[in-house]
Amino acid sequence: MHGRHAMPTGRLRLSRQVTLGYVCRGWRGRSPWGDHGRPTFPGRANSVKHRSRDWDVRPISLRALLLPKGLSFLLPKEEHCVADLFDAHRRARERERTGEIDRAAIVGAFGTDDPEAISPQVPTVEKAVNEAASRVRATWLTYILFWTYLVISTGSVTHLQMFLDEGVKLPVLDVDLPLTGFFFVAPTLFVVMHAYLLVQLWELRERADGWRHLTRHLMRSDGGYHQMRQMLDPYVVLQAITLPAQSRKDRRYRNILAAIVWLTLVAAPVSLLVFMQIRFLPYQSEPITWAHRGLLAVDLTLLLMLWAGGRSGKRSGRPGGKIAAWGSSLALVGLSVFCLVFPGEWADRTGPRWAVRQALVGDWDQTTFRHGAEEPGRLDDPLKWWQAGLFSNRIMLTVDDRVVDRDELWKLEHRENGKPREGVALEPVRSFRNRIFRSSHLAQIDMRRVSFEAAQLQGASLFGARLQGASLIGAQLQGASLLGAQLQGTSLDGAQLQGASLFGVRLQGASLIGAQLQGASLLGAQLQGTSLLGAQLQGASLFGVRLQGASLDGAQLQGASLDGARLQGTSLDRAQLQGTSLDGAQLQGTSLDGAQLQGASLANAYLWRTVPLEERGVAFRLAKSAVAPVTLSDSFSEETVVLDGPAVTKLIGQWTAGIPDGERKVDAQKRLSILSPNALTPDRDERIVAYWTAAEANAPSDFAWAAMNAEAIIAAACRANGPTNYFGAPHAANGIATNGVLDGLLSIDAKRARSAALVLLGRDLGKPCPGAEGISDKAKARLEDILAHADATLSKSTATQ
Repeated sequence: MHGRHAMPTGRLRLSRQVTLGYVCRGWRGRSPWGDHGRPTFPGRANSVKHRSRDWDVRPISLRALLLPKGLSFLLPKEEHCVADLFDAHRRARERERTGEIDRAAIVGAFGTDDPEAISPQVPTVEKAVNEAASRVRATWLTYILFWTYLVISTGSVTHLQMFLDEGVKLPVLDVDLPLTGFFFVAPTLFVVMHAYLLVQLWELRERADGWRHLTRHLMRSDGGYHQMRQMLDPYVVLQAITLPAQSRKDRRYRNILAAIVWLTLVAAPVSLLVFMQIRFLPYQSEPITWAHRGLLAVDLTLLLMLWAGGRSGKRSGRPGGKIAAWGSSLALVGLSVFCLVFPGEWADRTGPRWAVRQALVGDWDQTTFRHGAEEPGRLDDPLKWWQAGLFSNRIMLTVDDRVVDRDELWKLEHRENGKPREGVALEPVRSFRNRIFRSSHLAQIDMRRVSFEAAQLQGASLFGARLQGASLIGAQLQGASLLGAQLQGTSLDGAQLQGASLFGVRLQGASLIGAQLQGASLLGAQLQGTSLLGAQLQGASLFGVRLQGASLDGAQLQGASLDGARLQGTSLDRAQLQGTSLDGAQLQGTSLDGAQLQGASLANAYLWRTVPLEERGVAFRLAKSAVAPVTLSDSFSEETVVLDGPAVTKLIGQWTAGIPDGERKVDAQKRLSILSPNALTPDRDERIVAYWTAAEANAPSDFAWAAMNAEAIIAAACRANGPTNYFGAPHAANGIATNGVLDGLLSIDAKRARSAALVLLGRDLGKPCPGAEGISDKAKARLEDILAHADATLSKSTATQ
């Protein structure tokens, strides 16, 4: 340094007072070295007279000494003086140490520090440095080109491409690399290339250090060193390493070079690895996502060991620089593991839900499939910007995205003469077997005759999707939204639909054999001719559902609500209907052979030609039932229709019109044929009417029924999951709390309803309810309402007595 801010000659020995952090005050733009270019410190004789004006010996923390120089602007204004004093002192000491280091390095390399003996070695050392720089520059350019290609290729991958699992075309080989292969191989090769480049830069730095030691020892002046440096290769990294920081101009130029090097060697590779992880998140592949996290950790470790840990000439006297490097690296890895997640993975299930995670990937991921704790259907609500996050971690398709080729589909479904193929098992147009689409947005997408067998679609939005003829056998659809979806002829055998929303879904002629539908909402769904053999529907809501001609043999419907359901010609043989509400249901021609109806309610039900139960005691509620040959129309006016010959024929045609042609349509028509006037003999009709008339007369009292109903409801809601079976908890409890069966109990016996609500809330210590653990907030709120109404009713009853 030169001029009035120059350091004094000789070694500057700071007093312990300054080292411990005393600050100056009253210095307004003047040099801290005083008016005569000599340092003025508290405690010295020549500074006593300035103490009242310029100095204040207040002790402060060591932050001014420990904070990296680049962050000194964060210090309070009165502490800038200490930082500048310490930095000037550090530079003076570094110049002294540099001379000692240069002499030691030269003696170690050449055995002497005699300038005359080592001068002939300068051309050899210079040539070695230039050759190394030339090799590194070639690798560096290849690395930059590869980085650019990966950025473009990764950025061009669309959600539709990930959904269809289409490959990425390699530009040189002109071949398609599988998507998963690209997102695993490409970042792996990039990290290998980056590591090779860092190793070469390490070797270049070692050679440059030798040249710098030699040159600085021989050239005592700064001008001579600069002349020698002009003979080196102009490679930007080499120039950044060898450029000194003696003048302000040199420091500015070196800072520009250092920024270029930092951007290309540190920021660019780390940003690319994070970008590739973010871009691949919607594919929801846990092994590859963890590979991305591992590669990021490896690359950061290489940078800390081979670059930040071995930089020559940039060693800071403050420990904050190294701490900041390691701290930022650990923070970035933590961000990758705990914030850049996709629904359902390990880090999503167990990791902390930080605010930064919400900002990055949003908070509108469905928790239904994870805990069964929330109401499904949130994906169909208008999306708020603070919910969506900056990046998407699930597939998001638009209406314009084409999944199936309509021409190919038409050829598959029709013969060469244009007539449709009937009775022929058709192959799926596309297969998504075992794929993961948790919380994906697939609303209104045409996916006819695709296969989602064993696919994971928990919390997905399939609102209005066209899925006719699709296969969802064994698919996991917990908490999914299928509002208004078209599923005619779809196979959902064994599908996991716990807590799913199927409001108004069209499932005519579909197969849901053994499907898990505990707590699902099928309000207004069209299920004519559907097969629900052995389906698990505990706590489900089927209000107004249309099940004409359907088969529910052996179905588990405990605690379900079928109020107002259209069940004409439906088979409920051996169905479990304990605690089920069938108030106002249309049960004309329904078969209840072997069904269990303990605690069920059939108030105001239509029971003409309903095949009665076996001769045993009546254990269900029956009031104001209708046994006349009438039904309600499916129109909004719900007009009463007399079931004569022409009317029955018309109704059967209407009910089966939406069922695809085939075996299920024929079976539905056979089951509905019982409604024809001549289907049964007059004697058989009389016996059925007599049975239901006597059953209503012998039905249990309201309070006796309430006891059976409460017991059945609690048993259905509190059933716990086993190690390998059931899996309906807590969805069944959620459904029972919200589908209205407890409201029916409340209208009859407030005390029983109150007890049932307490059990489901876990407040009855005498009756544990493991199946209700983790119920949703909506279910808890509804149970609290029932408790409040029950308490009010009981209080009013007590007051009137």
